[in-house]
Amino acid sequence: MTALLSSISHSRGSIPRNGVSSLSKRFTTSHPESKSKDSLMAVEHRARLHEFLHGKCKSGKIDLREAFYFFDYMIHMQPTPPMSSFGILLTALVKNKHYADIISLQTRMNSVGLMPNFITLNILINCFCKMGRVGDGFVVFGALLRRGFNPSDVTFTCLIKGLCMEGRIMEATRLLKKMISFGCRPNVVTFATLIHGLCRSDNTIVALQLHELVVNGNSKYSITCKPDVVWYGSIIDGLCKDGFIDKAKELFLEMKRNGIHANAVIYTSLIHGLCFVGDWEEAKSLFIEMLNQGVQPTTVTFNVLLDELCKNGKMDEAIKLYKLMIQRGVQSNTNTYTILMDGYCLVGRIHEAEKLFVSMANKGCMPDVVSYNILIDGYCKNKKADQAMNLFREMISKGIRPTVVNYSTLLNGLFIVGRVGDARKLFDEMQVNDVAPNSCTFTIFIDKLCKNDCVLDALEFFHTLENSKFELTIKIVNCLIDGLYKSGRIEMAWELFHKLIEKFLGPDVVTYNIMINGLCKEGKLKKANSLLLDMEEKGCIPNVVTVDLLMMKIIVNAWIHFHHFLSKKPTRSRNDVLTEPKNVLGKQYKKMFSMNNVKLHFIDKALRLIAKKAMVKNTGARGLRAILENILTEAMFEIPHTKTGASSVNAVLVDEDAVGSVDASGCGAKILHGDGALEQFLHEEKSKECMGKDNVAAQGGVEPQSISLSL
Repeated sequence: MTALLSSISHSRGSIPRNGVSSLSKRFTTSHPESKSKDSLMAVEHRARLHEFLHGKCKSGKIDLREAFYFFDYMIHMQPTPPMSSFGILLTALVKNKHYADIISLQTRMNSVGLMPNFITLNILINCFCKMGRVGDGFVVFGALLRRGFNPSDVTFTCLIKGLCMEGRIMEATRLLKKMISFGCRPNVVTFATLIHGLCRSDNTIVALQLHELVVNGNSKYSITCKPDVVWYGSIIDGLCKDGFIDKAKELFLEMKRNGIHANAVIYTSLIHGLCFVGDWEEAKSLFIEMLNQGVQPTTVTFNVLLDELCKNGKMDEAIKLYKLMIQRGVQSNTNTYTILMDGYCLVGRIHEAEKLFVSMANKGCMPDVVSYNILIDGYCKNKKADQAMNLFREMISKGIRPTVVNYSTLLNGLFIVGRVGDARKLFDEMQVNDVAPNSCTFTIFIDKLCKNDCVLDALEFFHTLENSKFELTIKIVNCLIDGLYKSGRIEMAWELFHKLIEKFLGPDVVTYNIMINGLCKEGKLKKANSLLLDMEEKGCIPNVVTVDLLMMKIIVNAWIHFHHFLSKKPTRSRNDVLTEPKNVLGKQYKKMFSMNNVKLHFIDKALRLIAKKAMVKNTGARGLRAILENILTEAMFEIPHTKTGASSVNAVLVDEDAVGSVDASGCGAKILHGDGALEQFLHEEKSKECMGKDNVAAQGGVEPQSISLSL
């Protein structure tokens, strides 16, 4: 251990190893005064030392220079003070986080033959662990064992904390088990330390399980321990960050039942978790409870609430909350102003954001790189590229190094206003200044080149990326495929699509949507359907955009067929008009519902009524689409959640009640549950129809033939 401490001493220059500081020379300099005067001075110095150790050190309010002064005095005193006096001084330095200085002082003590005791060795272990040097902490632990000392729960807790800080959770857990073999019982601090480490390393569920075992006395350690506020706070914070807000609330209530009062950290964690899941009302209620309980909200608490309000564009409420923050004496910080600026930019109040940005310095908060980027982004979105560029240059002139986010934001802004040349120059400047572009930067660059009619330049840049070591993302490829398709380079788009499958990475739903959209615009519905099937076979689930693209094209085609027949044969019966076109509309809708093994059936009268409603409104394809969506929406939402057996959806039926009248909406499509439900319904309807015909025949009348369309 001495060799280790010596090496540490060589790396520190704050305290001389050989000799003493200038402040302590008075203790080694011979004085011409009489022995009696010398004796009086010694008494005076001892009195000052006693006051320092038992007054300032115990309170923790010490000056580092003063601590060095009295340390020098102590190591030269005759007789040397007890090691407990050194322990008091070192403990005070630990409270003030002077860990490296403590290690240097321990080295000085070794060099003059003052051997550490159990307390000073534990202090040294704690310092090494707090500095992220748990390996050196274990070296001291070994020295402690060799000197015959028995480690305490404090010793193990320090080492467990050091392991957790380095992410060595499994080793920390094993060390907790080893405590028992040394005759040490883990206490509330030990468990709280391990639980905090588990939560920090994304093992919150494991921490929760440990909590339940220890509290219920079922753990392998055979120890029952009552948690404290730090213990609960760590788990609640971890659960909120992982999205388990209901479990966090349960633990919060358990804590209150056990008589443990929540602190600002716990309230803030819960408020943040509630805001994250969008439960603003409960977050607000919890904040009010916090105030009623006399718990002072922190800057972080207010920032969490402000962020939620600003993200939702509630700027008037956000300003009221900010004023409350000031009234309660809570100090705002740079992040507070950044959040408010972001909110103003979001709702288009860029001038308010500018005023806030200017006022930051007067309030003692200097803008950082994030603050600058918020305002730069606001300018870019409002197409104020010159102001954005000026602010960017101002940021650099003030010594703030721009990040890849700043450059990407500004690139996007320049492309939006069509300043392609300036964007290219900025991209080159970015690399000259050793700011490496990331996937977001490359996506912006290729996407905006395409949107500024520089598709071939984008393609050339893509090939450059392809040949570099940069790993291409699907977003980058999607931007280029979209650009190629929209610029009429369809063959090149398909070539890249097939190349994507062969070489790069699997296409995602956006890729398929781009290709399906292109095929629909070309009128190639059959090929679009084939691509949809291919998409499903590869495990890529269609989203609402996919269905929307196909539905729109289907409905447009149906409307074109409808008007074609109507204009061509105006005297033709409407029933024939609906049935003669090759069931373009029916087949496509049937296909979509069959994807969920559900049949879709339209009664012929319902089809006539749908056509009549569309013609009366004279809204074209979009109107027809709106009518159909209104009828089928509820069924579309329910079908994906159907169960098997008797509760499964067998078919969706559209009759006259589902459509309603020309002026009013109907009840929507009827959902038929259970196997064979549609067949049973049709059989019943046929029976009713036959009975009706018999009655009409008996009266000498004739009923027109009923036509049903199974779509």
